[in-house]
Amino acid sequence: SDISLSPPEAQAAWVAGSALRAVLPNVAVAEIVEAGRETVSPPAPGTPHRMLLRLQLSGTYIAIGLPDGVVFTALHLEDGPVQGPRAILHFDTDLGRITTNPQEMSQVLPTGFVPSEDPALRAAFLSLKGAFTVPVPPPKMTPFTSRYLGQLDPGRYANSTAEIARLPAFSDTPLEVVVDALGAEDVEVIDAALAVFLNAADRLKSEATPLVAENMESFLEAVYRGPDGPPFDGPERIEEFETLLALPAPEQIWGHVRPQSLRITRHGTPAPPHHQRIPEGPIYIVLGCHCDWEEEHGLSLVWRNGDELRLVSDDTGLLEERVAP
Repeated sequence: SDISLSPPEAQAAWVAGSALRAVLPNVAVAEIVEAGRETVSPPAPGTPHRMLLRLQLSGTYIAIGLPDGVVFTALHLEDGPVQGPRAILHFDTDLGRITTNPQEMSQVLPTGFVPSEDPALRAAFLSLKGAFTVPVPPPKMTPFTSRYLGQLDPGRYANSTAEIARLPAFSDTPLEVVVDALGAEDVEVIDAALAVFLNAADRLKSEATPLVAENMESFLEAVYRGPDGPPFDGPERIEEFETLLALPAPEQIWGHVRPQSLRITRHGTPAPPHHQRIPEGPIYIVLGCHCDWEEEHGLSLVWRNGDELRLVSDDTGLLEERVAP
């Protein structure tokens, strides 16, 4: 974000630091970096690593593991022909140039912790050479009325004033509501999942509490108490982290979590192309939060069909650790 919002001269200086960095002013920032085998963070010295594409596009951040056995020599961005997934990605490799776009890329190389040594993924990536397709804008879904969320316009943030958008079990703050690639055809299954979720909200929060506390402890142990010491300066921040680690009861963790958004989505099996409505599959309710320990990536809680907690993590965009059939 600091780079994408910075003046053009600052962006140019950032790009000049590496042939594997690229910027499209005010639209996208991309780089190919080394990451740990199971994380999106830099690897510890001397440990195995993989190559990762990190791309921030119009406010959306994605991380895609690139296949092993390909040497990347340069990365370029070009303005795309349509709004939405508009940037065109040009990878210069030892095997020639591969041109694609973020939409196509995330279909061929799924986001998340996919083994980059997978030969099928390597072949799929190389198949993009000379096979560029224009990205397709997402569908324009028909606005609809939910019994619980009121009038919603899918595909964009809708600041619902419905009381239920406040989720009093979790927070008194009104939440932004996001509906992903769903529309009027899906209102019955959306409301069914919301009914289950809202009726069990207190229990679901209680069940999630130890996992949220574990997420905090794991992050601070890895980052704050890591072998290299705290990656920041300032006694106030150190004192804040010590306070978090010393909380007398797990449920007090919620005093350090601020819910921001309620996302309703669906994961098809298999997932269709991004430009199509997802016609079937479970409904997921995703509570996106800011938290005091992970200020960059926040906290995400995901429930499948309204009451099956499937994931507590930073905001990776994943719906499950592994997608269930």
